Amino acid sequence: MNDKGYPENFRQFSLMIVDKKSCIYAIRFSQIALDSLIINLNPYKMKKKILLGLAVILVLIQFIHPEKNESDDQTHNISTKYNVPNDVQHLLTVACNDCHSNKTVYPWYNNIQPVAWMLNHHVTDGKRHLNFSTFTKLPIAIQNHKLEEIVETVEEKEMPDRSYTLLGLHKEANLTPAQRELIINWAKTQMVTLKAKYPADSLKMKKRTAKSQ
Repeated sequence: MNDKGYPENFRQFSLMIVDKKSCIYAIRFSQIALDSLIINLNPYKMKKKILLGLAVILVLIQFIHPEKNESDDQTHNISTKYNVPNDVQHLLTVACNDCHSNKTVYPWYNNIQPVAWMLNHHVTDGKRHLNFSTFTKLPIAIQNHKLEEIVETVEEKEMPDRSYTLLGLHKEANLTPAQRELIINWAKTQMVTLKAKYPADSLKMKKRTAKSQ
């Protein structure tokens, strides 16, 4: 190139044309790529792809189900050691046992995912706090404490859990004040029985030490 910017020979002129063409192709390619990106980021198409992906996932998870709580092992059921009158047993069955025993009566919608996982979480968490089917395996102090918790949660209307009776489900679990009083008095009576049978110190929960915490 001379001092005026013109090519001095045919080779330089050819290279200049090639460079210009390359620039044109590069610009055109960039425009195509940008247009493609804009199309892919189109809100409608993105929404459609997301919905399609969710639909596929929803179909696939229908084949994955958690293990059901149906062992029905009642070897250490609370009734093997404590007096549980028929009227109290009925209330425990309709309002408590689905989440607090080894036998859950599952509704039809348990066959639908992710509902089955949600129900499994409720059952697992419920049994972790209180399981009437394994009640007598617990140390006596914990048994006494669990009876205290029954009184408190039923009295404060924390149990049955509101989600259990949501939308008219499990209507029998909507306990009346009289039914709540029946369960509360029963639990208190069992605590009195324990106090008469065991030393007071054995019924107290041991405080956790700093090491155990």
